[in-house]
Amino acid sequence: MAFKKDFSMFGLIEHLWDYDRYLMSDDYDRALAYLADRVDMKILEVPSGTACSTWRVPEKWTCREAYVETLDGRRVLDVARRNAYCVAYSQPFEGVVLREELLEHLFSKHPIETNDSTDGVPFLWTFYYRTGWGLACTPEVKDTLKNDRYRVVIRTERSPGILKIGEVTLPGESDQAFLICAHLCHGHMVQDGLTGVVVGLDAMRWLAERSGRRYTYKLILAPETIGGIAWIEKNRALLPHVRGGVYLDMLGLPNPIALQLSHWADSEVDRCFEIALHQREPDGWVGGFRTIVGNDERQYDGPGIRIPMVGLSRSLPRTDKYFPFRDYHTDRDTPEKVDVGRLEASRDFLLAAVDLLERNHYPVNRFWGEVFLSGLGFDVDFYRDPAQHAVVMGTMHLLDGTHSIVDIVEKTGFRADAVLKVIEGFRSQGVVTLSETPVDTALWKPGPRDGRGP
Repeated sequence: MAFKKDFSMFGLIEHLWDYDRYLMSDDYDRALAYLADRVDMKILEVPSGTACSTWRVPEKWTCREAYVETLDGRRVLDVARRNAYCVAYSQPFEGVVLREELLEHLFSKHPIETNDSTDGVPFLWTFYYRTGWGLACTPEVKDTLKNDRYRVVIRTERSPGILKIGEVTLPGESDQAFLICAHLCHGHMVQDGLTGVVVGLDAMRWLAERSGRRYTYKLILAPETIGGIAWIEKNRALLPHVRGGVYLDMLGLPNPIALQLSHWADSEVDRCFEIALHQREPDGWVGGFRTIVGNDERQYDGPGIRIPMVGLSRSLPRTDKYFPFRDYHTDRDTPEKVDVGRLEASRDFLLAAVDLLERNHYPVNRFWGEVFLSGLGFDVDFYRDPAQHAVVMGTMHLLDGTHSIVDIVEKTGFRADAVLKVIEGFRSQGVVTLSETPVDTALWKPGPRDGRGP
């Protein structure tokens, strides 16, 4: 795969954040085309009305203008002036309404959000699959509306369109794939969606430089929910060959990494990401499936599919009153609040977890008992370096063909890079080989009265 043009993660954010990136819209298409101009990308197109499981792809939505004015023509809310949003997929409406009716259609906070933020214009998707009209503004602006009547103008339209999904592929040596997913919708916002997009792209750029990739990597950029559902519908033949995946979101926040486990919780993918978290970002935290932030892991890991897909974010815990972060789903989610160092750390963490997944084989011993360490050039003295001696001996005694590298790291508590170094050293001396599947090399086998052992 070739990256056609150079880019920086923050540079992409600065260029794309203010686009009106709704599910199916001109600006969403513009944003995807901008990315496709920088990396080899296949664009999957799914027309409006296409059935995907129990869903149907919606129509394209366009907002021409939307405002509220007093009866003498003074505009108090105007999407063009950026002191209001039109609720996504709002129906058109024009007319004079009583103040009470206007307030029923004027949102200053999303009714289902727990976020205590009250100083930004909220982003709402109320009408994606419902009928109705509405605008959004801050509570302060809403409180200034004291007139008895107002004129409301919302000029929007729906039309047959094309749902577009970007897919970047890095071929590997096996037919097994690993998915990296993020959503490109949520216009005028950065942390929610766009940070996951740029971290995924930059991780793919680093993976492209890796020789001998074991897995095929696919970066999927889609509108949230319906995009993931549509991609699955069009790629059902591939799904049995997917090893797992990760969903990326909210990765430029100054918070520790929050790792959301898959439905399986103990899959190889879950375990690799947990090891990377504990060893690379020890202040990070772990939550179960659907307990941190919800994105398209619900589709890939949902009933009938069950691909182990973890979620990677820098969300606050649900117990925090600002969960998942202070400016969530408001116009205050801007580039100025992106921590570039956290973006880079998120990319590096993702690459570390993927590296462990790539290297996780079953080391098969070509020796019995203990290895003659000094005879093979391993000068590890207990008295001079007891810590390294413990790593070598602890790793060596689990090299029996039935423990994977991840198993060994979990059982010993040693750092993954230290375990891998020992195994590579033994492998270079021909006393260990690597296998995709377990190979029990023990001559003695337990009987029915024996325990299973370590």
